[in-house]
Amino acid sequence: MPCVAAAAARQFQPGILAFGEKHLSDKKIEFWIRVGHSKVFQTLLHILDLIEKWLLLVKFLLLVSLIGWVGAITTKTEIPLWYANLHKPAWNPPNEVFGPVWTLLYIIIAIVGWRLWRKVPGRSKLEKFKSRAVQFYFIQLFLNAAWSPIFFGMHRIELALIDIYMMIIFVVLTMRAAKPVDIVSFWLLAPYLAWIAYASTLNAAIVWLN
Repeated sequence: MPCVAAAAARQFQPGILAFGEKHLSDKKIEFWIRVGHSKVFQTLLHILDLIEKWLLLVKFLLLVSLIGWVGAITTKTEIPLWYANLHKPAWNPPNEVFGPVWTLLYIIIAIVGWRLWRKVPGRSKLEKFKSRAVQFYFIQLFLNAAWSPIFFGMHRIELALIDIYMMIIFVVLTMRAAKPVDIVSFWLLAPYLAWIAYASTLNAAIVWLN
């Protein structure tokens, strides 16, 4: 039996073989192979994988929360003054609606980023960024982050309209690229797309009326 274990180590673990031939006996090699296949060791690996998985979600939540925080800081002082004096369309919702809607959407956006990052092929960040789904996701996220500073901070409502149209395009591209990778992400982006399409009509109407 020790010889069989040693043969397996030599076949599948050439790096260990070189070290093992000089420093390890067949019994020690067999011992470490058993450790690697033990339930305790496999459970530990599973726990570490879960920790890594949920930490990745936390990172995406923090990233999206930062974008939401920047938007909130930009709009807070402008809503009661500059924005209140703009002419708006009849379908413009109360200001209280935007906060809860965007909070929910930002959570969805973070979950989509987390799922896509885990689903696309590649082990390194560089390999994952080669995925069109990941590329389009981060482009639309950048456009999302830019809209509030452009609209509320710079008062460039025409430029903000271009930004939101570009955002719609890249959300659609993200959905298209995500569909074969993760169908859940595809459908999670649907309410986000619907909302920014609606928001674009508000932006366009404000440009027209002002």
